Amino acid sequence: MNKKKILITGSCGFTFGNFIRKLVYEKQPYEVISLDRLSHMDLNAIYWNKNHSFYLADINDSHILRAIFDLERPEIVIHGANESMYEAKMFETNVNGTASIARLCKEFKVNKLLHISTEEVYGHTPLSSSLETDIVNPQNPFAKSKYEGEFMVRDILDDSDVHFNIARLSTSYGPRQKKSNFIPHCIRDLHLLKNKAIEYNSEDCRDWTHVFDINSALLTILEKGLNKETYNVGAEQELSHYEVLNKVAQCLQVEVNHKQIQGGIRYFMNATKLKQLGWNADFKFKDGLQDAINWYLTNLWFIK
Repeated sequence: MNKKKILITGSCGFTFGNFIRKLVYEKQPYEVISLDRLSHMDLNAIYWNKNHSFYLADINDSHILRAIFDLERPEIVIHGANESMYEAKMFETNVNGTASIARLCKEFKVNKLLHISTEEVYGHTPLSSSLETDIVNPQNPFAKSKYEGEFMVRDILDDSDVHFNIARLSTSYGPRQKKSNFIPHCIRDLHLLKNKAIEYNSEDCRDWTHVFDINSALLTILEKGLNKETYNVGAEQELSHYEVLNKVAQCLQVEVNHKQIQGGIRYFMNATKLKQLGWNADFKFKDGLQDAINWYLTNLWFIK
């Protein structure tokens, strides 16, 4: 069987560390090449395997990026690399870096590009669920940079032969997520530090999607997505931070004191368009949360 060569950017982050494991464990028909600049040193996310070749590279370095494309000649690119922590680098990476990826896909005649974006481009949605056709309203620098990255993909590839899709991801959770994220943060504070007072925005609401469901959704879009279409990726399981914290405490069988910060943002997307491709989330939040907690309790070193 001839394997398609797939290049993944941002491979050492939470989502794509798990995604590469999925491709390798399930013996998917892809030869995986990936790159990451390791700015946050998520070394555990790199999957070392004969079916995975890794490059230490920054998408803002056009010379090394071109060299990788020229050497590897990928048929498919999944562009997941982004900057979410340092505002000064967000537009350089999320806009200019994305533009470089799109131009190289066009130049090297890549068959498909799947560009990874975020639910945050829609902005605060207090009542309804966001559709792909809705007018976007990004309300923070990260969301603005991600939407401008989407624009660059469309602008550069619209008149090309490159099949491209944009996937807007909801809030994810699961094994191997950094302790700075809400669920592993709660597990660490409640279980390891015995801290029963966790500070959070009580009214923040998210659609919580297990990373394994995110991964299966990306494969579905890769294999079935219609050219130039955008897809919302979410399990449509809405919970506030208040509810999530209580569920973590219940699973750990501990008491928790609430230090609530009033005010919050609601992100919630309608995933009907993705479901029409045949995808459905496998994890109900209760089961997915227990699965994640079990992993962290077995791998406490990860959140120490």
